[in-house]
Amino acid sequence: MTLRSPLVLAAAVALGVTFSAPARAQLNPADVPVSNGPLGGSAVSLLVDPLDSDVVLVTKDGNKPGLWRSDDRGTNFAPYGAGLPRVAYPLVTDLTVDPLDSRTLYALFDTTVYRSTDFGANWFVAAVVSDRKLNALSVSSTGDLLTMDAFNVYRSTDGGDSWTTSASVVPFSGMVFDDVAFATSDPTIAYAIGNDTGLLKSTDSGASFTSMGHTGLWGQTVTTDPADAETVFVGTPFDGLQRSTDGGLSFQVVAPDSTTPVFNGEFFFTEPDGSALWYAVLDGVVRSTDGGDSWQLVNAGISADYTPIPQSMARAPNGDLYYGLVGGGLYDQSGGGLYRMDAGETAFEHIGFLEARINDVTLAGPGGARVVGIGSGVYASSAGGQVVPTAWHADIGTDTRAVAVDPDDPDRWVTGGVGAFLDNAQIVVVTNGGQSFTKPYDQGPIGESGGAITDIEFSPDDSDRVVAGLFPGAFGAEAILVSTDGGDSWSDVPGTAGWATVAVTWDPFRAGRVLQHSQNGQWSQSLDGGISWQALKPAWPLTGPAMMLEFDPHVQGRMYRGETGGGLWRSLDGGVTWTQLGVSLHEDSAIEFHPDFPGMFWVGDADGQLLLTGDGGDSFTVAWEVVLDANAGPLALDTSDGTLVVGTTLASMWELPGAAPVSKFGAGTAGSGAIVPELTLGGGLPQLGNTSFALDGRDLVGGSLVYMALGFTNQPQFAFGGVFEIGSPIWRFYMTSGAPGAPGAGSFSAAFPLPVDPVLVGLEVFAQCAIPDAGTPHPSQVALTNALSITFHE
Repeated sequence: MTLRSPLVLAAAVALGVTFSAPARAQLNPADVPVSNGPLGGSAVSLLVDPLDSDVVLVTKDGNKPGLWRSDDRGTNFAPYGAGLPRVAYPLVTDLTVDPLDSRTLYALFDTTVYRSTDFGANWFVAAVVSDRKLNALSVSSTGDLLTMDAFNVYRSTDGGDSWTTSASVVPFSGMVFDDVAFATSDPTIAYAIGNDTGLLKSTDSGASFTSMGHTGLWGQTVTTDPADAETVFVGTPFDGLQRSTDGGLSFQVVAPDSTTPVFNGEFFFTEPDGSALWYAVLDGVVRSTDGGDSWQLVNAGISADYTPIPQSMARAPNGDLYYGLVGGGLYDQSGGGLYRMDAGETAFEHIGFLEARINDVTLAGPGGARVVGIGSGVYASSAGGQVVPTAWHADIGTDTRAVAVDPDDPDRWVTGGVGAFLDNAQIVVVTNGGQSFTKPYDQGPIGESGGAITDIEFSPDDSDRVVAGLFPGAFGAEAILVSTDGGDSWSDVPGTAGWATVAVTWDPFRAGRVLQHSQNGQWSQSLDGGISWQALKPAWPLTGPAMMLEFDPHVQGRMYRGETGGGLWRSLDGGVTWTQLGVSLHEDSAIEFHPDFPGMFWVGDADGQLLLTGDGGDSFTVAWEVVLDANAGPLALDTSDGTLVVGTTLASMWELPGAAPVSKFGAGTAGSGAIVPELTLGGGLPQLGNTSFALDGRDLVGGSLVYMALGFTNQPQFAFGGVFEIGSPIWRFYMTSGAPGAPGAGSFSAAFPLPVDPVLVGLEVFAQCAIPDAGTPHPSQVALTNALSITFHE
């Protein structure tokens, strides 16, 4: 179908032709959401099907524990494995394939060995081996099994059905086992190592072990050269990578080069063909192809900005190499997940698990940095870029829950949450665009703590005044904090102890007024910028924990609040009465208002959808089906290009290009009384079939003539003391309401019913008004509104 000419479309729109509306609309279907990270999640144990390189098995902890399977080389995963536990702790670990039968798999879970005979589709308990957690599993080339707990090594010769004890240490003597492994080239040889156990060696397929000494050597992981059972490698936390070439009688440090990471050993991995040995440590992974004489760092593609913990490797039959890590952040697991190095390549690529929880996100101005509050601190990115840690990150136990940008300095961010003691409320000021930070408020240690900072808001009238909310106000700590120097110092507000603050919000229509909302639905207000607070009001109706309270920035008296039971509520009278809007919410739901268009906002519901309204909540459109079983949480709109930044509960951060259906440009010029006339949307969104769509003018002279320009090109030119944006315009004329001649009293609404025609999707129309006004300071006696860029959507 050929797109009709702009002149024909303009004529149809100008004539006000009416059309029927579609039953459901998806906003901006052509715009593809962009993932900004951070990379995260866990890949604890890996296996690739020896018969099918497309099939990858991964065990996970964290938000989505258990066994997962991919049939497309790790691109997509689904839960897998009937009968295998799916809990975050203890973990399912040590996925191992039986070398005698590629369909038989083994896995550890707590004290138990599980077995599958159909490559993981179904699992059953082979045996409960110990009353303590099992930590390692090794299968020899002849099918014998070894496993261990902290104090014992166990052996099975019947596929895991029965077990005997092969080696022991005295419980609670300071000696513990850390790893056990059969020699790759000789199934009769096995080694065990641990903290103060020294090296133990078996020459009878693991039936018994003999101490080789070296009790001062703390070994975390052990293996042998792929071709020589007497060449033993031990990874240690502090003593580097150790090698013995005489079956464990003596050891020497290998890879002594300071540029090669050899400390904090995590695991060894032997190539299936015996061509190389890999050694993973906290700082990376190294590889040797000459029996350990030399080692090369193979870290390309693993970002140095994160501190993930290596877990496992697996080589596919087609040559692809998979690498599993667990992220270093306590809550967000940033940096972890699944990586793949394609056959023939030399760098890893992150392919799995955007699982970071985003607590808050804001922008350092239009087009500016995205500032993210996350479990391990504060992250940031440029527009469209991948978020990375700032100087404030990876403090053990840290959970940053609120971020706010200084209105006077876009490179200065006031952030809050909880510190390393897990309940010490903490405020951190990040400066220089993330390069440095200070801690002006840190309530701890335990006994002096009060929970976590949940919200930080700058006053719209005084950029030096900031209010922070604390949840819960426990141990005598106050639940409201106030700063009068932009967040560099803070004062507790007396009388607020015990309040469980989830939100603070400034009234945009009354200077100095700020509200506080508690999780139980109670609320309070301050009329002096947060210095003093009225007693808590009776709770608003509540059927679940509250999480938000917001003023509408455009309409005085219109407010929104949210709670998990009743969902989203709206008040038109300043909070006296409330109406449910039929939108379910979750504990991290948030609202983002468009700053230029009344009635337009986004909110994430409890069903994994991001919703958009253009009429203040009377109706909603699904703007995005959130990915990976996550929900949309904190939101931030970049007004420079209409991109909506979305923080999710389980799928990291995303950007939705073109999420705002219109963008505003051009500031307009002043008319009578220095009032700048404004052109805005009316009647909902510019979606095909919207018979109510209109363009509205306000802040005009009453009883005056309005000239509206419609065009299909944007050709800025100076005119009437400002910038006229519309090239080759078609003009329409309207009369304003209001008392004749009264500055600011006039308004108008131009109805433009939109046709239902798919070929119009994505078409951009520009609109601007020129208004004769004798009071304008320009000699032309014409005032300009802003210009609008309007894109039609399905």
